[in-house]
Amino acid sequence: MIPRSQASKRAGRRLASTTVRQGRKGHLYVEPSDPLPPTPEEAVKITVRRVKKAERDERMDVTLSLTPVKTYMGGFTRPRDLRASNWFPGGAYVTRNKRYESPPDAAFEKHTVFLLESRYPVKHEVGRVDSYEHIVGMCRESDFPAIMQMYNSKYCPSDTRESMDNARWPWLKPKKVKSEMRHEWKEEAQLELKRLKNGEWTPDEVVKVVSIENAELTGSNMTATGSGPKPKKTRTKPTELVSSGLLTAESVDSPASLDQRRLFHASVSAPSSDSISSRDRVKIPGSSWSKPPRESQDADDSVVPTYYIEWKRQRDAISERKEEEGGLMAELNAGVLSDGIAAETKVREEKIPVEVKERDGTVRHPSGFEPPTPETEFHPAAAKEPTEEPNSLLTTVKQLWDERPAVDPAAPEPDTQVEQEFVRLRLECEVNAAGTLTTATSPLDTEPSGDPAPANVSADQSTFSERSDIQTSSWDSPSHSSRKSPHPEEVVPPYYIERKRQRESISERKEEEGSLMAELSAGILSEGLAAQTKAREEKIPVEVEGKDGSVQHPSGFVPPTPETDFHPAVSKTPEMPPKTPWTDVPAKKGRGFHSSAMVRAAEVDLPKNVLHAPDESESSISSAPADSDTNFVDFAQEEYDDALEDEDADEGDEGDEGEVVQEVKPRLSPAQEIDDARKKLRGQYIPTLKDTPFWRPLLTMTFPTRPIGLTILRLSKGMPRGTPFYATISNDDRKCHSSFPARMRCLRLDRMAQLTIDMAKLLAGQRGGIVGLRLSPKDRGRGINGERLDDRIPYDMRVIKVGVGEWYSRADEVKEAYKLDAQEAEVDDSIEVFGLDERGNRTDGGSWPESKSRPFVGNIERWMAVKLGVNIQELPPHVKNKRRAELAREYHREMVQDLAQSHRSVILPPFNMGFRQSEPSLQSEQSKDE
Repeated sequence: MIPRSQASKRAGRRLASTTVRQGRKGHLYVEPSDPLPPTPEEAVKITVRRVKKAERDERMDVTLSLTPVKTYMGGFTRPRDLRASNWFPGGAYVTRNKRYESPPDAAFEKHTVFLLESRYPVKHEVGRVDSYEHIVGMCRESDFPAIMQMYNSKYCPSDTRESMDNARWPWLKPKKVKSEMRHEWKEEAQLELKRLKNGEWTPDEVVKVVSIENAELTGSNMTATGSGPKPKKTRTKPTELVSSGLLTAESVDSPASLDQRRLFHASVSAPSSDSISSRDRVKIPGSSWSKPPRESQDADDSVVPTYYIEWKRQRDAISERKEEEGGLMAELNAGVLSDGIAAETKVREEKIPVEVKERDGTVRHPSGFEPPTPETEFHPAAAKEPTEEPNSLLTTVKQLWDERPAVDPAAPEPDTQVEQEFVRLRLECEVNAAGTLTTATSPLDTEPSGDPAPANVSADQSTFSERSDIQTSSWDSPSHSSRKSPHPEEVVPPYYIERKRQRESISERKEEEGSLMAELSAGILSEGLAAQTKAREEKIPVEVEGKDGSVQHPSGFVPPTPETDFHPAVSKTPEMPPKTPWTDVPAKKGRGFHSSAMVRAAEVDLPKNVLHAPDESESSISSAPADSDTNFVDFAQEEYDDALEDEDADEGDEGDEGEVVQEVKPRLSPAQEIDDARKKLRGQYIPTLKDTPFWRPLLTMTFPTRPIGLTILRLSKGMPRGTPFYATISNDDRKCHSSFPARMRCLRLDRMAQLTIDMAKLLAGQRGGIVGLRLSPKDRGRGINGERLDDRIPYDMRVIKVGVGEWYSRADEVKEAYKLDAQEAEVDDSIEVFGLDERGNRTDGGSWPESKSRPFVGNIERWMAVKLGVNIQELPPHVKNKRRAELAREYHREMVQDLAQSHRSVILPPFNMGFRQSEPSLQSEQSKDE
């Protein structure tokens, strides 16, 4: 049974756990409340964003209609949705009760997309050739002349000005480009062809040209191969053979014959008579050339091929080697496994014996080395001692470390005479034993009968001096002492000796140098000098003596003194010559300097001629007040300013000796030098832009609405699939100075021409036209609820005006191409083509429309200041927000229309050029309407 007191709690918990939880982790699980209404300013911003999105959705639908379908990723893509379909019956926006806003009025004005090209090539970074720069932009149709004037003035954009700074102007040093031989050859060939056609060539000139060509061909072949066969002697053919049928005037008249026939054959020369051809070699009797070629053995199926015989022979040889040499490894393995010797080494007579056997049978090393044994030279912990225990299996056992005595009894000192005698006898025995061993190991002499001869024991033995002369023998090495090394416990460790020696040396230095510090401390306490420095004459002088005899540093450095700028704790005052106690130090106004004299010293920026300043300034500097609170740097700066004023007053006057002080120009940094060079260059080319524009219009296209222009502007900057234009050119072709700029220009013109024709087709109604297109602010969009599906677009809204720069050498071809493409697409009535000059003016007699008022650009506060004349920033803080909200609520629609007019991709001329009037105020517009 659950107590009643706990039943209510559990029931409440269970009820709370069964309720539907709304929210997410980290937030309160409460029912969502109604959102607060936005402020009037935020409501204006929301409406402006909705208006701009309506225009952006239309631009996306137009772009989708001009974009080819993606077929290169089949299975991973699907047709994109039209933005206008959201407003269809049952669409996403209609289902969610979205509020519709039409685009601004400025979106239905005619806009021009232009392509500008620089007059001169522009330098680029390393790896890019100098090429003509292009600008693709868009503006209102009425603003195009002003935009052209803006680009060719000092008010041009920053990126455009950078291209002008890097241009190859005519007065600058031209770039050295290697001339291409094919162009020179082409010009020369045209001149010679003209002479040949006029009959000005003579037979002597033909013979001369043929001989020069043969020499060049021979030289080029030798140069290319480096080393080749000796060139054959050639003789020139008669002129009639070359000119007959080739160089006649009748053959030159027809252009087809010029394209299909060469004037000169490459092999105009004939070989000399002494050369031997293949036919002549065959006629030589008994030569290999006269014999018929022998048939290959592999050609007959009944004959075994040669390569098979050679392969079989090599295989048999390998098998024989395996049988002969395979037993050697087996014998070696058997010997190793049986602990036997599978191979014997032959003793070499010239090798030095490693060990020497003495007469008593002991074996010793010639060097005197004696290997240690457990009973002799091992470490005490591993040494063995004799034992008499009955249960021990060995006579000697290892001695434990704990059982070793702490100190062994001192051994008696060895006798020097006995040691020397022992060494002499030992050395003599070793020498005699080595001589006997050498004689015994010499090769045995054989008698004529073949029996070995007995060893000559009584033969003369070599002396010690003779054996010492033998090179690379053990006898010429220094003798080693045969004295037994002392016991390890008897030898003092080296580290202990070194430590004791260092300790003694430190004690000696303390006794010798300990008094120096005491003297130095006493000198400092007594304000005396404990050490002196000796001046060196060869050192660079650090002080310069002035006219009045005062000594100063050339850099203007003034060292501090106890009366000037030392720290207050160590400075002196006239009243208290000793050091001032720390408790009596006055407070410093600023941050104190470090106690070090080198850090406390301050560098004063004095002029180079400060040493030759007037006497008044020098006397004033020398008579500076000795106040610890005075900042010497500020005082020196004031004196320097006074000196400059005196120099300005006495400008033009000479000094005492008639010397005139010259002004030294400060050295500029690299960045300042670049800025000066840029300013100088701009001062040269900006005045010339009025007469010779740097940016010239190559192509202009005027469209009826801003969304259509934005679509063409967006798609004109790349290929149909979005790749840039230069990506279609190989890396090697991009390095060509003559062809790369021309190819880039042609790619841009072709792309923009294709987009223009496609847009004209869609405006004419082909492929169903453009879905979602608006022609006025009242339209909801073509296709929405069947709007404008049965009506044709008016002529003035589907005509496209194309302007081509007349300065371009192929402008006529571009115009003709537009007309022919329009005729093929059956939209020739919608394309209007005309010419443009370098300044953007029409050459067909037409003119650009008059400029309109500039659209408003800014935020809400600027709109209130321009349109209403109310400056919100000047109002009191408690009134500012309230007044802003009242104006935003009252002029909501006007603010939305003005703030949504501009677009970031549309270029507007600046105010300071005088092309546009300032934005009219709302009050003046209302007065005009009234």
